[in-house]
Amino acid sequence: MAIGATAEGDTIFWGGIKKSIEQRVVVDSAQYGVFYRFSHKALHEGDTVSMTDTMLLVLGSYGSLFLDPYYRERVQKWQKSSLALARKANGAGDLPLEEMLELSKASDNYLDGNHGDPVQIYKDIKTHSVTSVLVYKGDVECTQDISSYSSWILSEDTAMVFNYPCLTATGLFGGRNYKAWFTTEIPISDGPWKWSGLPGLILKVEDENNCFCFEAIGLEWYQHAYILKDNVDYESCSLEQFNKMAEKSRSENFGCFMHDGLIYWLTVKPYKYLLME
Repeated sequence: MAIGATAEGDTIFWGGIKKSIEQRVVVDSAQYGVFYRFSHKALHEGDTVSMTDTMLLVLGSYGSLFLDPYYRERVQKWQKSSLALARKANGAGDLPLEEMLELSKASDNYLDGNHGDPVQIYKDIKTHSVTSVLVYKGDVECTQDISSYSSWILSEDTAMVFNYPCLTATGLFGGRNYKAWFTTEIPISDGPWKWSGLPGLILKVEDENNCFCFEAIGLEWYQHAYILKDNVDYESCSLEQFNKMAEKSRSENFGCFMHDGLIYWLTVKPYKYLLME
C-alpha cells in the first residue's frame, strides 16, 4: 500500500481526513503520484530555521490533489494513542505550562500531536479552480481561479531534475518571484501546491529568496486508486481567513502525558511558518 493512503483490497484512496471511506466521496480517479521535498523557512524564538517536509501531488483524470501524505495517518494514530492514555488516567492535571513542559521532557509516554500540514489542495481542470480545504476545528474551504497560478514566462535555461531534462519558466505569485523547472517528457500541465499551466510537469520550483522550494524525489503509478474529499458541507471563507486558520493549525503542537496517575494536556507554539501568499 502507498504510504499515507487508505486501502481496501487492491484499491488505494487519497484525500480527506474522515476516519472511514463512507464519510468521504470520490471526486476523481488517481493515475500518478509525485512526491516532493518541501524546504521552507520558519521562525523559532526569533530565529529563522529551515524546515523540510514531504508532500505529494496525486494526478487524476480531471485535476489533482496536493497534500501531506502522512497527515491523516498521524492524526488517527495520535487520536488512538491519546485515547488509550486517557483511559488509564485517574483525573485531569492542572499545572503551570513551564512545569508541564519540564515534566513532558522526562516522560516516557509523552505523545506529540504535531501532525504536519492539514491543508489539502484540489485543482479542477473543468472548472479552472483551485480549492484549498482545511479540516481543523471545523471544515472550511477557499476556492480561487486557477489562472492566478498559471501565469508563467518561459526562459532559455535548462537543467536536469529528478533525471528528467527540464525547461524553465518564471512567475510572480503572492508577491514572490518564482522559478520553475518542468519536463515535457511528462506532458501533464500540473505541479506542486497551486501551480500549473506549463507544457509539462513541474518537477522543481523555488522563490528567489530561497524561502520555499519544492523538488521531486519520487514518482509512482496507480492502477486502482481514487481521489477523495470529505463528504461534508464546507464553510466558504476568504483567502485571508483561510490563511489565518491554516497558520494557527500548523503552528500548534498538542501533547499529552501522564504523571503521578494524572493526564496532562498542553499546547505550545514552537514555530511560526511563513505564508506563500
